[in-house]
Amino acid sequence: MSSHFSKHAKVRSQQRAIPHLEAELMLMYGECLHLGQGKRYWSINKRGLKRLKRDVRRLVQNLDELQDRYVIDGDHGVVVTVGHKLRRQKQAS
Repeated sequence: MSSHFSKHAKVRSQQRAIPHLEAELMLMYGECLHLGQGKRYWSINKRGLKRLKRDVRRLVQNLDELQDRYVIDGDHGVVVTVGHKLRRQKQAS
């Protein structure tokens, strides 16, 4: 997941020492409260934190496998497909 952050959010993130990755994790694992006017408040509760820790443990156990996988994205960062590397890809000229 890669969210677009407004200029204001980027400044506040830096001022409040909340890294972009942490905000992304809140959006992925957090609980949502609708504030109205299309705005939502996200925070991680105990259940979300438990899920995040479980997923991080799994990721750490499989880190070496990441070098054997790939992601292809297209316009606007939309993921088109994912897979396992079977051969080395060449850069388009």
